Amino acid sequence: MHVIALGGKVREEELACVGPIATATLARYRADAAVIGAAGVSAGCGVTEFDDELAEVSRAAIAHSSRLVVLADASKIGVDAHAVVAPAGAISLLVTSAGAPEAELDLLRAAGVRIVVARGGAGRAGRQRHVRPAPQPTLSRRRAGRTGGGRPAPGEQRRTAVRSEEAGQ
Repeated sequence: MHVIALGGKVREEELACVGPIATATLARYRADAAVIGAAGVSAGCGVTEFDDELAEVSRAAIAHSSRLVVLADASKIGVDAHAVVAPAGAISLLVTSAGAPEAELDLLRAAGVRIVVARGGAGRAGRQRHVRPAPQPTLSRRRAGRTGGGRPAPGEQRRTAVRSEEAGQ
């Protein structure tokens, strides 16, 4: 797999890159599949977003891909947001969760959309699990060592900064 960071403005809620830098970067590449999320997916409006910047990046990804895969949980099926990304017929595969409205799924199938409904137990999101806290840095300034000229060794500043923040708590 090859991962490319798009650049541009990063939206805090989604950690998504948007804007002209992101879309220009996408225009430089071709992909086998554009895998996108959506605010809504319906047979009538297709793939939609609430934000036009997100929609524009998705449009650019789709334009440079051979097929479109949409990931949208059941709550987004049958929803129409105001920024249109792609018509329903452009979707090669829709992956959704159990509980999506069957009538809307049938309309999407009629539009030629292949649908996979993820079924099963609580899944990762619903499972309670114990997460151990990350180990605290154990290097001291003395043990981390110094390079010539009194400069910190590579990486030492970061460790010191973490320790300083912890000391203030």
